[in-house]
Amino acid sequence: MADVSASDHGPAVNEAPATTTPGRFSAWDRDASEETLRRLATDVGRLVREGVAAHHRTPQDVLARLASDPHHFVRWSVAQNSHAGPGVLGMLADDPELMVRVAVARNASTPTETLVELSRRTRWLVRADVAANPATPPVLLDRMSRTYRYLPGETIIRGEVARNPAAPPAALRRLGRSWSRTLRAAVAGNPSAPPEALARLARDRAPSVRRLVANHADLPAASLAALTNDSNEFVRETAAAVRRSEGT
Repeated sequence: MADVSASDHGPAVNEAPATTTPGRFSAWDRDASEETLRRLATDVGRLVREGVAAHHRTPQDVLARLASDPHHFVRWSVAQNSHAGPGVLGMLADDPELMVRVAVARNASTPTETLVELSRRTRWLVRADVAANPATPPVLLDRMSRTYRYLPGETIIRGEVARNPAAPPAALRRLGRSWSRTLRAAVAGNPSAPPEALARLARDRAPSVRRLVANHADLPAASLAALTNDSNEFVRETAAAVRRSEGT
């Protein structure tokens, strides 16, 4: 999935400007006091406000004010802050900038009701980050795994569900039977994949999927033993190495 990152859109939120003064540099000091952060939150320098917006000690009322900052990089920094409160993140979910909405969708602190709302958005990048968020409720991930519309990004969204450890067993079983090798491989690598899905993937037509599932900690012993006799030498070697490491 395309990553909306700091390198794509500007300086990282923890990157101090080269010309900053010692006082303003405190915005990037992990031990900065609330008093200092409050003072720097009104600084004329956008990079200074970004540092405050990303800081774990910034008070909620200051984050709420920065969530309305005229510069979207500052709002983006607030949206990425895992200490931002539900109200702040809910407000940013309606931000006009896509990069801000995406950051809210991927924030593990985003409340359930906001994630549900974001999952209904038309931009697939936003929905994909909801699908990748470990805080997304299993019932919502199950619903997102049932998306069969042939629209841009829909396969990527289902792939994020397939990789999400919070995905429910039913969704992973469904995606493990997909026509897409990429989706089946994602399930094979998911630590929460149910044993029955893993056993099925151990018989997958794609050697790359069988090799991947051979490394899964919850693969049934019988399936692992069968893979030591696989038609593909790389699958056989992987399965044999896993059995040796387990002492079987």
